[in-house]
Amino acid sequence: MQKKEIRERMDRVVNLRRAALRTEFASIGLTLGQGQGEPRILRALRANGAMTQRALADACFLEPATLSRTLDRMESAGFLARRPHPDSRRAFLIDLTPLGQEKADAVCARLAVWDEELLAGFSEEELEWLRDALRRMNDNLERNTR
Repeated sequence: MQKKEIRERMDRVVNLRRAALRTEFASIGLTLGQGQGEPRILRALRANGAMTQRALADACFLEPATLSRTLDRMESAGFLARRPHPDSRRAFLIDLTPLGQEKADAVCARLAVWDEELLAGFSEEELEWLRDALRRMNDNLERNTR
């Protein structure tokens, strides 16, 4: 298979998945921009509990400025709350509200369904190979973007 075809197929998979998830997430009341930040933020906070904005940005692969605007919207919608960090006068901890927890649970449930759909028909060996190949691609990109 040509490298160009691999790139094109990867782009197509990403775009199809993004379009499908945009519809899924809109159905639970999430507004989505290009980066689909809200679901990532909800998932990260559900998995990790309260986090600083810097840690959350890193966990979601978002720029801090982009994250800040999204957090403002999510806080206004009642999905999350900011509280002072106990160890820093400048930092805040960001955590889910009860409504945010409901949305996070819905996001994770929908992602689980789409993961099954996306990976249907793959054997365990194929999944392991795919995970390793994607990890190597990730390492290559990180090495070349430093």
